[in-house]
Amino acid sequence: MSDMPGFFWIGELVALAGVSPRAIRHYHRVGVLPESARSPSGYRLYDCDDVDRLLALRALADVGVSLKDAAHSGRDTKDRLQVALDKAMVERAAIEVRISKLEAMLAHEHKFAAAPNCPSHHARALTRARCVAAMGWPP
Repeated sequence: MSDMPGFFWIGELVALAGVSPRAIRHYHRVGVLPESARSPSGYRLYDCDDVDRLLALRALADVGVSLKDAAHSGRDTKDRLQVALDKAMVERAAIEVRISKLEAMLAHEHKFAAAPNCPSHHARALTRARCVAAMGWPP
């Protein structure tokens, strides 16, 4: 620990959080981690709240939350997690729609491959275009 009780040097913080000093300075610049206190000699000092914020940012990053989203979702870790969950649910719904479309397209391809009398290339292309349009493609 630093010479000041209750504070950590940047080197101790990076060891606790598993990030580089450069990443911490970047977090300061973009505003997701408040500027730290300074020792009398000018070194950055971090308290337990800073450690908590940094660990929360790391946890959010590990589940795919961007720094921009983390910065705009409130200061409370619970709020940030809720925003991340809401965004993931929207993404999941979009992925489920995409999966359904892909499954329908694949089933259609199997149907074409199994057809004993393959239509002409022109008729086949028209049939495929109608099928794809019926599935809402392009999105």
